[in-house]
Amino acid sequence: MITLTNIKKNYSQGETISQALRGVNLHISEGEFVAIMGPSGSGKSTMMHIIGALDIPTSGEYILDGQQVQNLDDDQLSEIRNEKIGFVFQAFNLLPRMSILKNVALPLAYINDPNRIEKARKVLELVGLKDKAESRSNEISGGQMQRVAIARALITKPRLILADEPTGNLDTVTSDEIMHLFGKIHGEGNTIVMVTHEHDIAAHASRVVTLRDGLISEDIKQIPLRHHQVKQYGS
Repeated sequence: MITLTNIKKNYSQGETISQALRGVNLHISEGEFVAIMGPSGSGKSTMMHIIGALDIPTSGEYILDGQQVQNLDDDQLSEIRNEKIGFVFQAFNLLPRMSILKNVALPLAYINDPNRIEKARKVLELVGLKDKAESRSNEISGGQMQRVAIARALITKPRLILADEPTGNLDTVTSDEIMHLFGKIHGEGNTIVMVTHEHDIAAHASRVVTLRDGLISEDIKQIPLRHHQVKQYGS
């Protein structure tokens, strides 16, 4: 589903050029749950932005779902993001004046889907927040806000879900609940790529890719944590 071939990304600051990625090669198959790890400055956020069509590489080839991405213009990149990718961010990015229901429905409002409210209710039920549909973000907990963000990412039925530090603002118990929700979503066949700096969070993925100095230093498949323990996901 995702193929990065010799991906390089340079940033210029005056006469100084910094190399964020120095020739990354990576293939992610459909249905995988991959955690991307690495120290600050390793290039993991840059790689996530390229995978999410939020940035383009300086050189190299990126193929997403059979389509070359690196040479697309802004409109084409926007179309890819809207149709194929669901994003979950550390900061939730909810609109405080809108109800939870309308926040979740927002991606479908851009394409004038007449059934967006009905679809938003169904995906809120999936993440255990059906009873919070008319609440606003300042009336729910941080964990519930992240579940709303996950519901919003799922509503377009994307081929790929990208999660950037999805538990970064959450306590340990709530983080565990969110990761079990990701496990449930992955178990239904979704492809997930997640950036995290926490090993206990990466333990929920089926594969861990580690970056150092703009290159992949490790690529390890593992048994996800949810297969080691049985836990009921609660609302």
